[in-house]
Amino acid sequence: CSSNGPHASTLRLVRDSFKHPMWMLPWIPRAQSQRSGDTKIVHFATRGLVCKKADTEEDRLTVQFESRADGLRTLVNVQVHEIAPSALLGGLAVGDRVTASRDLVSGTGLLVREGMRGVVLGPYSDARLIVRFDERVDGQTHAINVLPCEIRRQ
Repeated sequence: CSSNGPHASTLRLVRDSFKHPMWMLPWIPRAQSQRSGDTKIVHFATRGLVCKKADTEEDRLTVQFESRADGLRTLVNVQVHEIAPSALLGGLAVGDRVTASRDLVSGTGLLVREGMRGVVLGPYSDARLIVRFDERVDGQTHAINVLPCEIRRQ
């Protein structure tokens, strides 16, 4: 993992301390030991406690999730970019439903109209969040990064 880019703030939190141990999993781990065929091990936005750095790999953490999709209670090793702090900018959390508080543009192009709904996926940086909107004016489907003032909780 790099110390710059969309996961830099998460990486800094992990490296600095475990003072804020409650995290969420915005993406399902893909390592073979965390999957059984195509079965999900942990659902999106499941809260968990970061227990320690994983013994096996430097860029992985060991997490105890509140629940697992497979019903087991064993710990899960995840990569730093697969989790996000449970409390994000603006008091939002991973999985929160939001609406655009104004038209969102990039350059001269309109991306999302005011009032369009989306879901918070995690932090983008120390000042921005990643949101996937249900629909976009430009027809794209990927998430965009926004300032907290550009969205509001539903």
